[in-house]
Amino acid sequence: MLKINENIRILRKDNNLTQEKLASYLNLSAVSVSKWESGETCPDISLIPELAYIFKVSIDELMGYDYTKKELEILDIMDKYQKIDNHLKYNGECKLINDAYRKYPNDLRIINLYMFDKAGGYADNDPKVLIKHSVELLHLSNKIKEESKDLKLVIDAITLAAKIYLATNQKEKSIELIHGLPSLYHTSNQRLEQLFDKNTKAYMDVLNENLKEVSSLFGDKLIKSIYYDLNLTNTEKKTKIESLLKWLCIESKNYIGVAEIYNQIYNRAMHYKML
Repeated sequence: MLKINENIRILRKDNNLTQEKLASYLNLSAVSVSKWESGETCPDISLIPELAYIFKVSIDELMGYDYTKKELEILDIMDKYQKIDNHLKYNGECKLINDAYRKYPNDLRIINLYMFDKAGGYADNDPKVLIKHSVELLHLSNKIKEESKDLKLVIDAITLAAKIYLATNQKEKSIELIHGLPSLYHTSNQRLEQLFDKNTKAYMDVLNENLKEVSSLFGDKLIKSIYYDLNLTNTEKKTKIESLLKWLCIESKNYIGVAEIYNQIYNRAMHYKML
């Protein structure tokens, strides 16, 4: 078990609090908090309930908080959840994630999984399901937006909130939220490419990786533009896809990006049963 001094330090950081901020909540000096965390002193027993409240944990957890054990358990839950077949999750009834949420209601990673399980997945959400759970899901998405430093979790939360607003006939609010997210030219990989001198191997390595990723994305969008085209019959869609693949097959031998486009379109076409 960890000491309460170490627990305070870990929980303070988990809650994105500075020593100064925590001290202000308790009407103490930052020096007092610093001494607790260093093990020089311990908080007065009368402060324990208030500390537990601030950290959103029980007094028992505060006194005997085993962070390593908790972290390993959460990572194990996340790993097991990802391995569950899709038809057994994303319905709001997954016992694994519901139990995890009850046990760790303040862990933002667990909240993320719980939200999207309740919402029916990360894509193609049923508006009726979103409307049914809109109050709870908006509350949780706001919690993640306010508390998380993980950009991916924040983007997921914003995306889900936007979907809920669209489902509840708040189209303008939905679009406004999405427009606040970074465009393709402001992603981490694009910024990484800009770090290096263009006459270096490092630049070419990043450029090629970005080319593969963008090409894969392009292939995904291209086949969807065919498959979901309301003006084409299934026969016309199939003919168009086959013709496109033949051309890409020839060019894929010469260009990395074209090979990625081919692979994405081929795999999607197989998924759509168009080949």
